[in-house]
Amino acid sequence: MLIADGARWALVVLFSLAALEKVTTLHSRAAAWHPIMLVSRFRREHASVLVAVSLVADVGALLLLAVRPKVGAALCIALIVIYSTAGVGMHAKAGDAGCRCFWKVMNTSARTGLIARNALLVASAALVLVGAPRVSMGGLAIGAGLLVLIGSSSRAIEYVMKSVRSRGRAGLMKGTVAGSPLASSVSTAEGGIGRGE
Repeated sequence: MLIADGARWALVVLFSLAALEKVTTLHSRAAAWHPIMLVSRFRREHASVLVAVSLVADVGALLLLAVRPKVGAALCIALIVIYSTAGVGMHAKAGDAGCRCFWKVMNTSARTGLIARNALLVASAALVLVGAPRVSMGGLAIGAGLLVLIGSSSRAIEYVMKSVRSRGRAGLMKGTVAGSPLASSVSTAEGGIGRGE
């Protein structure tokens, strides 16, 4: 199935980027400063070990996607769920901090973008699970298209949600100022001035 092969290539590219990001993080001894590690003391204290374990899992998923695609896809789903949980926790504590995901190629800066992106990744892995991927040039092209779709969709969702939140905050601020005691005393005073009182 061509689309299953495309989904497999998309996962191979993204998990390769994730592994590369973890290698550079470990090499620079910066694991404790990774945004996902900053949310708890336990993660900070064990950051290098956690990143190394995650790196091994990512490489395992890559190898399995090559030789046993369905098993590799199942591992990808498990890892995406684990990483999603950690990322959502990070966004809950750090707000709109970037996740530095996939060597920053598909970075998200908001919880909604992370959830949308990772849901599309799980859907891609599910395509590999139910399909019969066979290596093909068409699969490579479909994989590139899926990567563009996943990246642009998560960014669009982040943009829309940030716009909605900022409009909501602006409306809340206007309502708060308009409904405050100071605003009502100013409007009363202005009303009195206009009537000559």
